[in-house]
Amino acid sequence: MLRRLLFAVLIIFTAVQTISIAQEADSIEVKIRERHKKRVYPGNNDWKVVSFSEGKPSIDISYGINNYAIKSFDTKFNKTGIAEIRLGHTDTDLVDSNSYLINYHNGFIGFALIQNELQQDDAEIIKINSKDWRIELGYLSGYGYKFGKSAIIPYTSNSFLWQDLSLEYPNLIFSPILNQNLFPAEVERNQIERINDGIRFGTKTQGGIRLQIVPLFAIDAGYEKTAIFPRHLFWKQAGSMLIEGAAQGLLDAFINEIKDNTPAATPIINFLLKNGLAYGIYELRKSDMNWPFNTEEALTMDSFKIGLTFVF
Repeated sequence: MLRRLLFAVLIIFTAVQTISIAQEADSIEVKIRERHKKRVYPGNNDWKVVSFSEGKPSIDISYGINNYAIKSFDTKFNKTGIAEIRLGHTDTDLVDSNSYLINYHNGFIGFALIQNELQQDDAEIIKINSKDWRIELGYLSGYGYKFGKSAIIPYTSNSFLWQDLSLEYPNLIFSPILNQNLFPAEVERNQIERINDGIRFGTKTQGGIRLQIVPLFAIDAGYEKTAIFPRHLFWKQAGSMLIEGAAQGLLDAFINEIKDNTPAATPIINFLLKNGLAYGIYELRKSDMNWPFNTEEALTMDSFKIGLTFVF
């Protein structure tokens, strides 16, 4: 009961923050332009300054199919569907007054429901079921190609999240080799119990392509990878994030050089390098959730999602 109450308080807090952010969007056009001049965008020679309140209000609605996993587990998870809504602000700016290359930014707060009933396949009784809620705070960015009022934007996205987990471990496992039911592995059950029935911290990365039909409306397709941690070890998590941030900073500087020399290649190179780094970090965190430190396995999620974006 206490866990549900804490999760409700977290939802109310984030909702209040969202309303506060939305109210800032009513500031006059001149002040927005002045703030834009002071901002530091991804790809510049300075550190990134992430903003969640500048730009035009936006809403993202998406649906996808999700696969949970724990690397050492023999027992598999049933597939789940994921329905998500994101509220945030979106900016689109020309790169160095170039008429066809744009810099795209979207800061958001997301709310998602993840459960077996949101997808068509029947749940198997020998697999693990789940029904979860998620709140995330994230940032999406990328360079894109502009065609009149339309644009193609390959992007990368990173988020912090808090997920309310409710996992159901099967009572029996059927062995096709022995042709009989077996009791599940006690080690696996204990590991599920350790991460289950609580709000857990995690990180998420997503790569995809956003097709902007008109400035108001876009279609999105992306693949996301999530790592949920059994426990939040602050100092080890901070050290792991510092290493990842340093690698991202080096990539920013390298991509900025490409932008100066060959602007047309920037969207593709940015997409490949940023998502390549994110994928590598994710794979390392499967075994050690706070890599390079020796820590527990993470609960991982791989999801393919399609969605619609509205910018007002």
